[in-house]
Amino acid sequence: MLGYSIGMLKEFSEDVLEKFVGKVASVFEYYYYDSDDDLPLIPFKDSILFATLMFTMKRHRLTESEAEDYIAKEVKLPSIKKDYIDLRQYYPNVLPPLEPCKTEELFAYILLAEPIIRSKSEYNVGRSINRLFVELLRGQESVYDWGFAQGQFLIQSLLKNSSKPQVSGIEVKESNYVVTKIRMCMVGEAADLQLGNLFIEKQANSEGAAAVICPPRKNPLTEIQYRGYYLQSSLAELFYSSSDRAMHNGEWPYVLKALDSLQPGGKLMALTSTEAASDKLYRAIRRKLLEEGLVESVILLSNRLIPGNKKAAILWIFSKKDNRYVRMINAGEIRTKREPVYYLSDENIKQIADLYRYGEKYTGTMTDDETVIEDIVRDVAVEDLLKAPMSHRRHHRFDDEEIVNVWNLGRDEGPQCDLAPD
Repeated sequence: MLGYSIGMLKEFSEDVLEKFVGKVASVFEYYYYDSDDDLPLIPFKDSILFATLMFTMKRHRLTESEAEDYIAKEVKLPSIKKDYIDLRQYYPNVLPPLEPCKTEELFAYILLAEPIIRSKSEYNVGRSINRLFVELLRGQESVYDWGFAQGQFLIQSLLKNSSKPQVSGIEVKESNYVVTKIRMCMVGEAADLQLGNLFIEKQANSEGAAAVICPPRKNPLTEIQYRGYYLQSSLAELFYSSSDRAMHNGEWPYVLKALDSLQPGGKLMALTSTEAASDKLYRAIRRKLLEEGLVESVILLSNRLIPGNKKAAILWIFSKKDNRYVRMINAGEIRTKREPVYYLSDENIKQIADLYRYGEKYTGTMTDDETVIEDIVRDVAVEDLLKAPMSHRRHHRFDDEEIVNVWNLGRDEGPQCDLAPD
């Protein structure tokens, strides 16, 4: 183990942890942003490597060279040695300013820092989404993250669960993979982390565990990725037969790939844009998901909850239980404001989790108005969602100088399968 048990972080309040992370982040502030372009000059991975080096030197009383060897051995990534050689060349003056930082401050930064933290308001934003995932998946023995980035969800799963689940996942970006490997070695967790493209690695499999995916929105699939070779879901033909490139460039291929390997008893949580739940382009996908009974719940989350994204988001919960009802929850107003963004407090997370678990039976502290509760959460029958809606067209004719309203009842082009909770 490079560092401490992850339980050590529970000894400190959220405010204290925020100060710890902020103190170490301030050391990199001079290097982090270009005054003209407002872009990071030192990659997040490098800041983690520097913090890990100083932590190791302090905790194990090693020289810089000895600490580098120790880290490479513990993380089992020999390439880190070259990374440290490059760091000394590119940033020769970064290490000394880290000397005043205590080991617990460095430890908190290594585990909890986000790639870009410029203000205190951003500290809780991304973490609150991951904590919501953890709460909704509470009780699962293992969790799998499709595209685990810097491992934020996996870390929160270990930190917020009293009985720590087995954590695993796959990630295509090497720098993210290295950061997550370091984080898991810091707390001594034998996480099963795979470096690879989830569409290509045939061993990528959530094995029926609770799974999480936040599909990239600006990472369109290549030709080889969305042809039938890698996407074997029963919904795959919807993609192969479609000539609309927007369908291939959206979020659904990632979600369907994750659903491919989800076994009975498992759950898949996917965070998407609101368009995925209501846009006409994806209606055929939603219909197929409903017909196969895969949709368990659809939750509308507040805007400004995802770092770098001001829009609202949809949280899908899928399971292979032949779901005949879909729990639709409008949680767009369940949030806590912290200028200039929102985040989910522990109470907000509990409210959303209770609505998901108990539906309209939940009264809690959110409201005493049953009408409001019914507006927030609805259990809608799949058969109703699959019905073609009736369109009402109003016509007027004059009869003895009186206006008579004539209602023509007709059917439109088919069921909308609109799953937007609002």
